[in-house]
Amino acid sequence: MVLEAKSGLESGAVGSGHSFAAARLDAQRSIAGWVGEQIGGLSYLQSIRKLAQRVDSDWDGVQADLTAIRRAAATPKINIYVVTQIYTIIITTAPLFDCRSRASMATLAAAVL
Repeated sequence: MVLEAKSGLESGAVGSGHSFAAARLDAQRSIAGWVGEQIGGLSYLQSIRKLAQRVDSDWDGVQADLTAIRRAAATPKINIYVVTQIYTIIITTAPLFDCRSRASMATLAAAVL
């Protein structure tokens, strides 16, 4: 799955380089843009490349991380804590990224959650 995602992103980057560039620029203007770039732009491609290398070199570590994420997601107290922390981060950092409107904050929250 990781190699398929990496391959798809790399082939998409060749034909849509302008989209990756636009996402990078948008990331500098708003939190929502930054989150979007992290989960779908060049930063995401770089993360997938690192993950693909790690799958090849440290599968046991990757498996342990996935198990920890699964356990954390299955714990209701942790889910509430994570959502609370994400909300706090959004509210705290919004002024730094010039997120003045509720719509842009809602977009950010939807992208993160």
